[in-house]
Amino acid sequence: MIQGFFDRCGGILADDMGLGKTLMTLCFLSYLKVKERVPGPALVVVPLSCAGNWLREARKFVPHLSIAKVCGNVKEKSLSLDDNEIWFGMKDIIVTTYETAANIENYFGRMFWKAVILDEAHRAKNSASRIREALEETHSACRILLTGTPLQNNLKELHALLKFLWPDVLAKQSEATEHGSPKPC
Repeated sequence: MIQGFFDRCGGILADDMGLGKTLMTLCFLSYLKVKERVPGPALVVVPLSCAGNWLREARKFVPHLSIAKVCGNVKEKSLSLDDNEIWFGMKDIIVTTYETAANIENYFGRMFWKAVILDEAHRAKNSASRIREALEETHSACRILLTGTPLQNNLKELHALLKFLWPDVLAKQSEATEHGSPKPC
């Protein structure tokens, strides 16, 4: 993860469930802040069922990192969206859900994130979905995908995830193959 961050290419952490993807990611974010002094917040996008776990794990293992949640009912989201500490980059980690990211009109696209991290990243495999469109509006130094199932049904799904990670690289490759250039091995 660290090398992927500094190479600005991100990556996929595809360990099986229960092997510590959340903890590894929290340690990565802690390393960036404490050892490398990389400023700015990270956006962590999770299924609603995982939001509480991310908050608990962060408070337990990296209590020196400040964390905020932007999800929940209308009142909770409104309070979060009005929180200047979030929007002025004073929090280290912002946890939100896929549904919130898709429904709050590009709030997350307004900031530059140290990293955009998708937990259960297969939720973003459909490149035509509102969720995916909203996530593609985010700007970050790197994108990291966490999933225990990077390949669920077919290679197109994996390609869609890779295109989220490296949109410029895969767009150029698609253009080349459309114009008759040979496909890479």
